[in-house]
Amino acid sequence: MAVSIGSATIVGRKPPGVPWRTPLRLTVAVVGVLAALAVAGCAVAPTTGGTATPPAGSPAQPKEKPVSTRTNMSNAQVKREGGKVWIADVPALSWAKSGDITFAGALASALTPTLHPYDDTQVMGYSGLAFRSRWGPRDKGWCPSIPVGEFPEESGAVSKATGWAFRHRERMAAGKDAHMEQFAAEMTASIDAGLPIVGYANAGLNCGVAYGYEDGGKTFLWRDYFKGDQEYKVPATDTGPWLMFLADYRQPPSEHDKLVTSLKIAAANWRRPAADPGGGKYYYLWGEQATNAWMQDLADAGSFTEEQQKSLFFANWWCFEAYVYARCRAAAFLSDNAKALQGDSAKAVEQAAAIYQKQSKLLLDGFWSKEVFIGPWTGKKQADWTPEMRAREQKLLADALELDRAAITEIEKALAAEGVK
Repeated sequence: MAVSIGSATIVGRKPPGVPWRTPLRLTVAVVGVLAALAVAGCAVAPTTGGTATPPAGSPAQPKEKPVSTRTNMSNAQVKREGGKVWIADVPALSWAKSGDITFAGALASALTPTLHPYDDTQVMGYSGLAFRSRWGPRDKGWCPSIPVGEFPEESGAVSKATGWAFRHRERMAAGKDAHMEQFAAEMTASIDAGLPIVGYANAGLNCGVAYGYEDGGKTFLWRDYFKGDQEYKVPATDTGPWLMFLADYRQPPSEHDKLVTSLKIAAANWRRPAADPGGGKYYYLWGEQATNAWMQDLADAGSFTEEQQKSLFFANWWCFEAYVYARCRAAAFLSDNAKALQGDSAKAVEQAAAIYQKQSKLLLDGFWSKEVFIGPWTGKKQADWTPEMRAREQKLLADALELDRAAITEIEKALAAEGVK
């Protein structure tokens, strides 16, 4: 089922096709700030175990290649030419086409050549990212990780819904001493089995896909948001510091159960209280509290220090861009999956989809106006971010918040009709 949003048509089981950004050259320098700020200290990155730290200067190579030999995972064509090995038909990634939550775009790309593909709309819906509102507390700063999706909670939800089991390898705390080359044998084994790997390439904190290798695993071929369809070679020593392997596949839940679980995640995140872990650790605000805090930060921005304004300016457009994409995916996901329910439940989900469709048009109109949330697609800079513009941004967020409230109300009606408390 398709959902029309302005001049764009969002289709459930196809790539988004919505040009979220103008040409890539406008984004490289600015989005590079994301990685720099995240490395600087505030990003709450995927932390799912990893391995023990290898001895300095002697990264350990796993003796085994723990990749499933089951034949129900992939029949992808693995090509070999000289010292080069690669999986055919792994789609390229780009900001203009693959959506702005890179976890969803990269995972959809990695799953494409497998026997059980899922598109980015499904990843966004099953993870709850399509419905999520999140912001950072002012006293902790506005971390660029606010809108990202490669966290254990979201990847775990996708795993449960799709049947794919993921195996994570991460050395985030090690910084430049991550020694991710210790996983090279595991990566080559996965590629040989026709299973691409989602992760970070060359210390950039945007998700990409490793789909090939050269020289026995000394160098890997990546799909990268900044490279489009260009071949991107990354030495094994520069890989990471996080990787996610397609480890196994099992029968997923029914379409009914998958949708109900997604609705439960959406409702729970909307009403989720902020939880400060203490010890100076970063945390997030959720749901209505997040949007209200975002609006208040915009209202008070004139009183912030220059450094605070710089940080808020970046988080403001980056989170808005992700917000636009997420809500377009929410409209598509619910429209495509409402048929899994019946009666009052289905009607409530269809109504929520219609509300998200209306909200998506509101947000897209703001995005393309280039008069609010002025990211790199607008050609404008922080000097153009006036108090008057911030007032317009607050109004747009307030209008979007009303629609978020209405959509969540319908989602909770659907859950009630399903007997979910």
